[in-house]
Order: sequence, then structure tokens, then C-alpha cells
Amino acid sequence: MQEINPHIVAITEIIPKRLQNIEVAEFSISGYTMFMNNAPSRGVAIYVKNEVNAVECEDLNKHAFKEAVWCTFKAGIESVLLGCIYKSPSSTDDNIELLNNLLREATSRNFDKVCIFGDFNYPSVC
Repeated sequence: MQEINPHIVAITEIIPKRLQNIEVAEFSISGYTMFMNNAPSRGVAIYVKNEVNAVECEDLNKHAFKEAVWCTFKAGIESVLLGCIYKSPSSTDDNIELLNNLLREATSRNFDKVCIFGDFNYPSVC
């Protein structure tokens, strides 16, 4: 990150499968605001440079689909919504429906730009 100096970085599966006792502070990166999902199983995070002034999108972060995190910021006059998703390859149909509902809700908001990234684990989708 020091070499490329990106404004935004999104990471999925931040918690290793066999290591669950990690403190949130271990994920912090100097110069970046970190947004991480609550009570993560595998975890997702978005890092945004402090100067961007991103804020948590609280209502989307309280959604029933848990492996997602959302934040928003202004880019000039445009409002931007960022979302990072992790869907386990072993997700149930109910969990997939929760994810679909979350995506519909996020994209129906009045943001000028919406960027959703992550690991959706759909191997047959190119």
C-alpha cells in the first residue's frame, strides 16, 4: 500500500479460517479509515484514505446479511456508496436471498455512484 498509495482498498476473508481471536486494532493501517463488518465470520473490510472523509453507511451495515460492509463519501458534488461483500461458497438459499435483498436495497439508494466489490463465490459466472 505504501508503494501504490491507493485511495480505497477492499479486502474479503480477512479472518483466517483457523484463527478467530484477532483484535480489530490489528487490522488498522495508518492514514486510512477502516470499515469492517460487525461480528464477522470471515470478515470484510474497506480502507479509505482519511482525506476522503468517508463515513459508515449504518443502516446498510445493520442488514441481516452479515458479511458485508458499506461506507459513503462525497467526490466533488457526487455521492458515492462503496460496498464490500463476502458470500461463502457454502451459503444457504436463505443467505443468498438476504444478499440479493441487500444488493437491491443498496442499489435503490439515491447515490450518484455505487461500487460493490468482493468475493461472491460464483465460479460459473465469468
